[in-house]
Amino acid sequence: MDINAGIVDQRVLGIVETYAHLLPASQDELKLKASAFVLLSIATCLDVSIEKAAEMFTDGGQDMGVDGLAVGEIEENEFQITLF
Repeated sequence: MDINAGIVDQRVLGIVETYAHLLPASQDELKLKASAFVLLSIATCLDVSIEKAAEMFTDGGQDMGVDGLAVGEIEENEFQITLF
């Protein structure tokens, strides 16, 4: 594993440990890590906290593969939607 992958892995494991209450209830460790990675991705891309990223988290069944959804502010009758 290279250094960058190691850093991401440490951050994901930290989210699993620290923010388990924000992750879907699951006994599957792989699913918890995958959900934590989505939270990390949302938080990093949108420059928000993990708690704020959890509000945008949509992971689950019947979501057409969308794991996160962010709707931006309305500016000049337009708004930006970011899908994860």
